[in-house]
Amino acid sequence: EIIKYSNESTNQYSYYGRNMEDSYITISNSVKSIGAQAFYCEKLKNVYYTGTEEQWNLISINDGNEYLTNATIIYNYNG
Repeated sequence: EIIKYSNESTNQYSYYGRNMEDSYITISNSVKSIGAQAFYCEKLKNVYYTGTEEQWNLISINDGNEYLTNATIIYNYNG
């Protein structure tokens, strides 16, 4: 399962403990905030982000998203 996320924000616990078969997600540069524990997924290793590193650093990422923030971020993804 590949999650392609393009809303402006995620809700709290959106993908909390989700049993993802793949270890990556795609996040659109339209995302401005990520709710608490929205991506609390142990298997998450890579994030494909459609924006720049500077845009990524402007996203408000709430607590409990350590798997997201510790993942490898691939910027300027257009796949």
